[in-house]
Amino acid sequence: MLQAAELELGYGRLSAKAWNMPVLLALHYKHEHFQDIRQALQQVTPSMLSARLGNLHELGAVDKQLIAQPRPSFLYHLQQPAKRPIHQLAANLDSIV
Repeated sequence: MLQAAELELGYGRLSAKAWNMPVLLALHYKHEHFQDIRQALQQVTPSMLSARLGNLHELGAVDKQLIAQPRPSFLYHLQQPAKRPIHQLAANLDSIV
């Protein structure tokens, strides 16, 4: 399951680094703000989440959009090529729980 998603994503072994796949899954489930993602993942530290979002953005898996109003913040979204494999991974995980 995980290997198939990583292969289709084409970014290498994302699961080799802690929190990469949970962050992508949180984005799949429409947690778009930093604090929403952090709350969804509960155990992730702010510095770890920031590092993972930055890394995934650099790879091209995650889009980072600046929202200026009412106060500056970022919205995070899955990039189009990442949506299908992460959706499939989420569906596969849902089927086993």
